[in-house]
Amino acid sequence: MMVGGLFASLGMILASFSTSIIHIYLSVGVVTGLGLALNFQPSLIMLNRYFSEKRPLANGLSAAGSPVALCCLSPLGQLLQDQYGWRGGFFIMGGILLNCCVCGALMKPLGAPKAPESKDPERDVKDEAAGDTERPKATLLDFSVFRDRGFLIYAAAASIMVLGLFVPPVFMVSYAKELGNGDTKSALLLSILGFIDIFARPACGVVAGLRWVRPRCVYLFSFAMLFNGITDLVGSQVGGSGWWRVV
Repeated sequence: MMVGGLFASLGMILASFSTSIIHIYLSVGVVTGLGLALNFQPSLIMLNRYFSEKRPLANGLSAAGSPVALCCLSPLGQLLQDQYGWRGGFFIMGGILLNCCVCGALMKPLGAPKAPESKDPERDVKDEAAGDTERPKATLLDFSVFRDRGFLIYAAAASIMVLGLFVPPVFMVSYAKELGNGDTKSALLLSILGFIDIFARPACGVVAGLRWVRPRCVYLFSFAMLFNGITDLVGSQVGGSGWWRVV
């Protein structure tokens, strides 16, 4: 995570010196994107290490941090652009992303339980020697998961889902501007979306942790994705004009 924080910050700082849109694509899209990816996956792994019974709720509370940032960063980004320009805004955002390094430093892994001391050291040596001969070789990549049909279906569905999951938030502000709304009012839409998400994600974690729901979390996830897609389709076809059409 600390390396990811450095990459994310470096990409934003490099973007502040960009002279073309290609430079921004490479710095923000590639460098910062790689850094944020290095932050996201370890955070999920650490949650699984710390929580077992309350894991759905922990995931929900952790995921609520993203909409909090969305609520704050949308008006903050508009403010930075108005006060310091887009170059200064990128540079300041690079400094803010350095906090990812601090978060990574706080994620201390749990120590493995100590094995009880044995009274027969010779037997321990023989057991270790036998274990060394029977222990399978560790590999960098494990492709055995691709033998599971359920995993293949889930991976394909998740890949298709990601293609459209982040499109509405990206184009929502531009869509609101095309309908005749001002910059500040259009940016407020992302804050509204983030504010609702703050309460929705922990609530979903509580529901997913219920005894009769937890074994069927895949159905809850499928319903959420279906509902998300339907609302996006309906929102793009709704009649009328003005800000309420975007909402």
